[in-house]
Amino acid sequence: MTLAGKHFLTPRDLALALGASESSLKRWVDDGDIPASRTAGGHPPIAPADAVRFIRESRLPVLRPDLLGLVESAPIEGTAGEVPSTQALVGAMRAGDSSGVHVLLVSAFLGGASVAAICDGPVRAALAEIGELWREGADGIAIEHQAVDACSHALATIRQALPEPAAEAPVALGSAVPGDPYLLPSLAAAGGLREIGFPALNP
Repeated sequence: MTLAGKHFLTPRDLALALGASESSLKRWVDDGDIPASRTAGGHPPIAPADAVRFIRESRLPVLRPDLLGLVESAPIEGTAGEVPSTQALVGAMRAGDSSGVHVLLVSAFLGGASVAAICDGPVRAALAEIGELWREGADGIAIEHQAVDACSHALATIRQALPEPAAEAPVALGSAVPGDPYLLPSLAAAGGLREIGFPALNP
């Protein structure tokens, strides 16, 4: 499965996502910084995972992650590429803004933040605060469930954007007790392991 259905990006897609010129994109492709193969029409299709790797290694700001197929909307103003504050993430969670949570976390990843830093930082802190909302009323439980689902969806997208581990890489196996409904810890561990090159399986 590809990122949000995108099999390949055009240089124009990536240029618009980065706010760069198409000539810059073509130069990066020609220099081998971004792997791409030429089509019959001479346009180099770019695999989304290769675009993500280049963006993260180059620390380039992404103005329009929606054009990469990673999110459905443009980033919240002033947050592109930044690790979100706990307050920003809690605000989106309390508002029931799952799309906002997704954009904040995916934008942080594109900006170069590691999966571990995202999960151990803003996600952990925000969910600790959200987890206390049940004390304020029954709505707090629903908010917490929606927030966990939004974080899980963002981590699944991030994991999908990571490159395939090498064929000879050691495999990391995970497991949980039967019937455990909590996927977020497993997704966090699997994403962190895949980022450092382990094929992570949770049979």
